[in-house]
Order: sequence, then structure tokens, then C-alpha cells
Amino acid sequence: MPNIIFKLNAESLISIQIPDMPKKFNYYYEPTTEIHQFDEATTFFIKKNKKLELAKDVLQEAILPFNFLLKKALIRELYLPTEIKPGEVGKELNKSYNERPYAEVSSFLLWETVKHVSTLLYNFNDLIYLEIAPTYKWSYLELKKNEKYITFDEFLKTYKPYYVEIIPHDVAFVWQKQCEDIIKKTEIDKAYSITE
Repeated sequence: MPNIIFKLNAESLISIQIPDMPKKFNYYYEPTTEIHQFDEATTFFIKKNKKLELAKDVLQEAILPFNFLLKKALIRELYLPTEIKPGEVGKELNKSYNERPYAEVSSFLLWETVKHVSTLLYNFNDLIYLEIAPTYKWSYLELKKNEKYITFDEFLKTYKPYYVEIIPHDVAFVWQKQCEDIIKKTEIDKAYSITE
């Protein structure tokens, strides 16, 4: 099955990958050779041959939030609070998970993964940003025996997002249309869609 590619530029892209048969998995139905809304899909950000997993869920959970946030970003409805700059959104998200004072940023959250990565989409100075950030591992997990541990305060001191990318409006528009095409092709049930 071909990957669904959202090309950012010559060296960066988002790839939603659905395995071919017989490795294909569907959460509710017998897998087929056709793409389906409940097929398991893994979303990656790829830049210069480095690959970072952003999400692993049913296809509709990759596409619907992406489509929704792209629509909002294209009409400039995802502006950051004035006290936050690009590259700081993931840090604020981590603070919210760890009961620290924070700026409200949950509306910018696109995807999260059990591999402790958050993907955010937002507007700043009339630009659209994609921020991929680490999530503090021990917000919800117990420390394992012999595991190297850092405190949340140490995590904040050394915090740095993995990637902060500007998405040109014309690229965001193409991506949003790709999402719409996938929604139509897979007949993603409107009952599952995110409402504005």
C-alpha cells in the first residue's frame, strides 16, 4: 500500500504509513487491499533521512485532526498566546501535564505518541508552524528499575523541541486538500469528524 505523503520541502515530509497485506491491521473489520478509515496507520516526520514517529492509531485519527487544524491555521485561528513564541509550545504543554503554571496550548495539539512525542500546529506572525516536541516521560509512567531518571525541573532546563518548521500557506492548503480527499476516499463517518 503506498504511503500517504505530505511533502513540506525537498528534505522534509510527513508520511502516514499503512502496511500492505498480510501485515495490514484493521481495528474493526477484516483488512482488505483498499484503504479504510479503521486501518492502523503510523505517522512519521522525516527530515534528511531521520525518521520520528508522531502517532500510531487508526487512519481517521491521523487525518481528521490534521484536516481540522490545517483548516483553522489557514484562516489564522490558531494564534499562540502573546507570551509564547514558536519552539516554546511543547514546553508549555509539558508544564500543563505536570501541574505547573502554563499558558493554554492544548488547542494546538495535533498528535501524541506513547514514545513521548507531541506534534503541534499553530499560527505566529501570519505564518503556520509545525512543532514536534519531546514529552516528559515520567508524567504518567512509573520509574523502572535501573532506569536513568531526570526530574521534571531538569527536563525543563534542557528542553528543546525536536523540530520547528514553517509551513508555507500554499503547502498547508495542498495538505488540507489531501486530507479532504482521503476523508472522501475512505468514507470516514461524519459522526467521527471533529466539528468546528
